[in-house]
Amino acid sequence: MKLSAKQAAKEVGKSTPTITRAIKSGRISAAKNDNGGYEIDPAELFRVFPPIKKTGGNVKGNDTPRITNSETPNVTSNLELEIKFLHESLKEKDKRISDKDSVISDLQQRLDGEAIERRKLTMLIADHNKEPEIKANLQKDKDSALIWLMPFLSVIIVGMALIILKSFNVI
Repeated sequence: MKLSAKQAAKEVGKSTPTITRAIKSGRISAAKNDNGGYEIDPAELFRVFPPIKKTGGNVKGNDTPRITNSETPNVTSNLELEIKFLHESLKEKDKRISDKDSVISDLQQRLDGEAIERRKLTMLIADHNKEPEIKANLQKDKDSALIWLMPFLSVIIVGMALIILKSFNVI
């Protein structure tokens, strides 16, 4: 028994245009009848498109049979496995990113600590280099103070000597 394009579409759960496109492209061989319609051998149809399981009863809606969940277990299980794999990959990548973030944070803290230490050492070196200069300036200040105080000190010493001499009635 040969099938029309519409009957073939119902048998495999496809639309009539899908079946006619497959005939025109050469994927399915079919003969034209006197009315201009196609006559398709069921074996030829099922070679290209697998038959759908009938659920017993009339098909409702647009005459396209429904495919039940039991008819696609391989596709569903494959998709579930792929989703599970993708979730695991995503978790691994999130963990790697988290690990890298913590390493970056640790390195940043170390770098900041090193910068502070470097500034302290630079200040110590600068202070150490200025120490002889500071000592020289202090010595100059002492010398200039002594030079300035000398006349006053000599006047005070002479005055004290006069007071002592007067007290002993030497003068």
